[in-house]
Amino acid sequence: MISINAKLLRIASMFSSKGSIRYYLNGVYVEKADEGVILVATDGHRLIVINDKTGNCGEDGKIIRLSKNIILETKKSKLEKEERLVEISEDGELTIRRQPEGEKIVTYPNGFIDGTFPEWRSAFQWNIEKPSPSAFNAKYLNDFGRVSKELNGSEFISIKGTENGPSIVRFYNCDYAFGVIMPVRFGSMGVPESMKYLETK
Repeated sequence: MISINAKLLRIASMFSSKGSIRYYLNGVYVEKADEGVILVATDGHRLIVINDKTGNCGEDGKIIRLSKNIILETKKSKLEKEERLVEISEDGELTIRRQPEGEKIVTYPNGFIDGTFPEWRSAFQWNIEKPSPSAFNAKYLNDFGRVSKELNGSEFISIKGTENGPSIVRFYNCDYAFGVIMPVRFGSMGVPESMKYLETK
């Protein structure tokens, strides 16, 4: 049995691929952690890693299939004080429950994607010693801002990386999640050459 905080699973699902031929990226990967579980999702351009310390799973990692309907059901109502819980049985039946009483809201079959998730730990540098200016897709930065808002109420993020490699995204005052984003080709950075004359005006 796998159990996951529904809010954290929903956040991770924002970064899974949508309709990719790499079908194994269309879900959220869950694996056992020293404390709870690790949730990982990526579309090849950005990646998110979240430690759900209250979660539980077996030794073998699984890819969770998430439809739009499931994602909608993971959101608690205004009357609910605690986040909902997602449970997936060994045969792949996915159930969403209210907390703390455990009342079942809905159940879906086929909760797993049968495939091998890529080795995400080698997709970026864990220690970036010499960062440099980088350019990024503004939509992806906005998504990371939304994540930060959901995790801690602040839209502040920090980015550390290099021009040609993945950058680490940190969420303000959050030590249980981080993101990774790939830079894009941009050309010259800094003030445009054609406007530097303004410095002496």
